[in-house]
Amino acid sequence: MIFDTNIAIALKNSNGEYKIEELTIFQIESMNARFSSLNVEIYKTNEIVIKVKCPLCGEVHSYHYNINYD
Repeated sequence: MIFDTNIAIALKNSNGEYKIEELTIFQIESMNARFSSLNVEIYKTNEIVIKVKCPLCGEVHSYHYNINYD
């Protein structure tokens, strides 16, 4: 079985400009070093939690993604 693990992430800064990064799912935790306002963690090997400090409101927003292939 073959899976496409390529993803792209785009974040908007306070100037309204987007920074786009392309990577694979196996490099997802390296996003912490690429974006200072981003915190990416993998839980239980099947859930990705992304926390982003919003440049507009200043709050931290969390996003949960299930990467289970069942």
